[in-house]
Amino acid sequence: DLLLSRLKLARVSDLVFWAYGDEVAVEKIADLAPLVHRAAEKDDPLAKKIIEETAYELVLATRGVVKKLGMEQEKFPLVLIGGLFGENKRLLARTKEEIVQNFPETVFVIPDKEPVEGAVALAIETGSR
Repeated sequence: DLLLSRLKLARVSDLVFWAYGDEVAVEKIADLAPLVHRAAEKDDPLAKKIIEETAYELVLATRGVVKKLGMEQEKFPLVLIGGLFGENKRLLARTKEEIVQNFPETVFVIPDKEPVEGAVALAIETGSR
């Protein structure tokens, strides 16, 4: 209901036409993430399923990178960044749970600054050498 109301759509089936319409950009779809989070907080089963599937896909991607690097048995840091993790504690918790099941030695790093701040600091440090 939150989603249909926000998009001013009458039926769930209208979402398909909205999502694949000519004027819909990826950013517009991404802007709906907070609605999914709110719906999940209200125990909406579909929203909870979306979060579960998102966590699963993030873990699949992580697993692929870890295996490609041959780090399955190593202790390694994993930086979790992005707006979704900040807003959606359920997604963060599910993602961490799944990653720990696959790689128990993972050390999670959640930066307290924006990535661009680290890039600027590194550029300044590198430039001062």
